[in-house]
Amino acid sequence: MLTRFAKIFVVIVTFSSIALMGAAITATNSGPNWQEESEKLPDYTFKQDATTGLWSVTHRKGESLKSGVPHPAAVAEAYRHATELNTAQFDIVNPQIQPLEDQIKQINEYRVADEGGLKFRKEKLRADFDAVSEEVNKVGLEADATAKAALATRTEAAARRKDGQRLILQLEEIETDHFHLQEQQRRLLDNLYQMRGLQIRLRDRNTQLKATGVPYDEAPAAPTPPAAPTPPAAPATP
Repeated sequence: MLTRFAKIFVVIVTFSSIALMGAAITATNSGPNWQEESEKLPDYTFKQDATTGLWSVTHRKGESLKSGVPHPAAVAEAYRHATELNTAQFDIVNPQIQPLEDQIKQINEYRVADEGGLKFRKEKLRADFDAVSEEVNKVGLEADATAKAALATRTEAAARRKDGQRLILQLEEIETDHFHLQEQQRRLLDNLYQMRGLQIRLRDRNTQLKATGVPYDEAPAAPTPPAAPTPPAAPATP
């Protein structure tokens, strides 16, 4: 009986040991991954002593935090130091939050007012732009009308210059004809003077013949030379 009980107890102890060993292994494998936790802290350097297997942790600024401790303790020390730094920074930044919030609120009020002013200015500029555009169009139409009037004036001036040149040519032709008439009159007067000289000689000859008693015919009276023609008036130059 005792032997059987002892055997049963041995079996129970054996299975209990196996179960406890499995639980220990499971707890070991399912615990935190300290290497992974170390990589989450880039501002800290973790080093393991090859002799003792213990760890040391140093901040990136060169401050040694702890040495000769297990890996979890080194990681915990790094987290504690990081928490202290964050708390110190929070204590510095936290008092500045409310003034910044007040400033942001005031800036938002200014922004709303500025948006209203900018909207009004935009509408005013648009109205001014429309007015300037209308004025530019009006000036453009006036410029077109002025250009057309200038073109018409230039065309009329060209026509008048052409008429003036035509009248100048006519005047030159009239002056040429007048010169020819004067030349013709001079030649006629020369012939007339020659005829009068011949008539005077004939009259003297008749007087001589009359003195001798020889019959004769009375010489006709000498014609009166015509008056010189008056030159035509020059046309007015435009």
